[in-house]
Amino acid sequence: MAAVARTAAPATAPDPAAASDPASGPFDVDSTGRVIDFELTSTRDSGYDRKLREILAATRFRPATDASGRPVRSKYNLDYTF
Repeated sequence: MAAVARTAAPATAPDPAAASDPASGPFDVDSTGRVIDFELTSTRDSGYDRKLREILAATRFRPATDASGRPVRSKYNLDYTF
């Protein structure tokens, strides 16, 4: 499993109407630790959705490794509830 390297929640709070909306979706981490191919479900706050996508795109992970210890692409799922 990859480890998260320095992430932060969006600095602004979501619209109160979106507070109960979970943000979730699959994403891949490539062999360099960059997040690629991600798709998040939308909340009722498009500005908050945009910020979550920006943060996920900027997040770096320690990549998964194969049996010989080489970094490999891997799949994960984000589940984030406000």
